[in-house]
Amino acid sequence: MRRTRQFTLIELLVVIAIIAILAAMLLPALSKAREKAQAVSCTGNMKQISTGSMMYTDDWKQRTPSCHTFGTDATGISWRATIFKYVGDTKVYDCPSAQYEYSIDPLAGKEEVGECAIKGCYASNGNHTADAPPQRTIGVKLNTIKKPSKAVLYLEAVAHSHDFLGASTDAGATMTDASVKVHNDGANYAFVDGHVEWFLPTSIVCKKDECWWMASGKH
Repeated sequence: MRRTRQFTLIELLVVIAIIAILAAMLLPALSKAREKAQAVSCTGNMKQISTGSMMYTDDWKQRTPSCHTFGTDATGISWRATIFKYVGDTKVYDCPSAQYEYSIDPLAGKEEVGECAIKGCYASNGNHTADAPPQRTIGVKLNTIKKPSKAVLYLEAVAHSHDFLGASTDAGATMTDASVKVHNDGANYAFVDGHVEWFLPTSIVCKKDECWWMASGKH
């Protein structure tokens, strides 16, 4: 009679250990690949938002989209509702990496009181600094923005509502908040000219002679 050889306990433990090691090596790579795919999807969302914004600008005498606040966010209407008819789908405002979904709110995309306060994934550039007055790129004439290809209009800012106030210094952007480290420690940024790029938050140029947050291009 042929004898069937069985695995010993030690052999089984060795096999399990090898599988565990391989899984530990592969999981980070799979996680990065998934995050990369989500970042690409997010880039598509922001490009659609940028296209909608440019269409809005063409219809509104070359003025970039604006927010309409009436004292507080709770009584305001954000740029998301302002350009919604050019975008057409509230899901465009949802980043696949974020836990907040703007699209599920009953007021999403509607020009109604309270829409402005909805948390989401994308924010307009509401930057101001300690050593310069506000120079928003939102709600202004295009000809007041000196370098459209180097002026941030929208950014990923998870959990923020309609805009993002990013502090900055001569040493560079000080945006260390986890909300702007959405995809592999960075995030997508949409510029006034319509293009979208991924940057580490500290890679956004912010110096006195060149600042991507300011309509004037510097502060």
